[in-house]
Amino acid sequence: MIAARCYLGRMAEIGNISCAVNPSCGREQEYRLTPTYKRKKVVVIGGGVAGMEAARIAADRGHDVVLIEKASQLGGNVIPGCQPAFKHDDKLLLDWFEGELIRHHVDVRFNTEANKQIIDAEHADAVIFATGSRPVHPEWIAGIDQPHVMKAEQMLMNPALISGEKLTVIGGGLVGAEAALWMAQQGKRVTLIEASNDIIGGPHGTCFANYQMLKELLAFNHVDVKTSTFLKEITTTGVNAYPADNVSNIMAIDADHVVLAMGYKSNQYLFDELANQLEVDEVYNIGDSQSARTIMAAIWDGYEVARNL
Repeated sequence: MIAARCYLGRMAEIGNISCAVNPSCGREQEYRLTPTYKRKKVVVIGGGVAGMEAARIAADRGHDVVLIEKASQLGGNVIPGCQPAFKHDDKLLLDWFEGELIRHHVDVRFNTEANKQIIDAEHADAVIFATGSRPVHPEWIAGIDQPHVMKAEQMLMNPALISGEKLTVIGGGLVGAEAALWMAQQGKRVTLIEASNDIIGGPHGTCFANYQMLKELLAFNHVDVKTSTFLKEITTTGVNAYPADNVSNIMAIDADHVVLAMGYKSNQYLFDELANQLEVDEVYNIGDSQSARTIMAAIWDGYEVARNL
């Protein structure tokens, strides 16, 4: 039912049925895959969803594909994101991608950090940078380096770090809202602070069904959502914040732990460094490496580039 509502929501927004993880949905004839007329050596750098989709489609069309991943597993930012039980579908998506790469004989090289020497050694015809994004960590925030402060990704991968009862999450994007919900479901008393006037970009920031459901679940699990609220500083006992319309009205919010979920920035340094140095005819930068966005944008980027190789 949720999937159907997502399809209908996107149809209302962009004029046709679409799917976040199937770019050809609703345009099967136009976006059908065709075998390549010229087999190419394709190197994909980064094993997040954008890189995996690009590798999958390129291999499916008949190209010889190498995927280089610096970590020991595939998935990128979706790995911490799929830890809560209610994100089980994202875990299944990663499992499916891994199976597809095996089925299409993609040469996946783990624990390998790409550089010019490694890329040049492949004698590639095309190189696709899909190095993803990394969490924003604003050093200017007073108190950010205290021991009870952590990034959302750290908490998601190791929820045992949250040993106290009171938790404040800074940032009401999708990651922050879901982190707050998960901890509230574990019995924690959670406050969620967001500078804008709504969470996850509002009803048009993501699939409306997901937006509506997440708002209702936060309320049902008694998460104290404070929108239009700015963080002033992190203290030893919590945070100080103030409403957008009254900067002098400082609110002291007690917290045993403070979790940072203040967005992502593209991790495109490798593309910037190497794009003009490689002796390769085709060089692409896709997914969050180009601009930190959504799973849908990353997968569609990978599909679009690979279907045109």
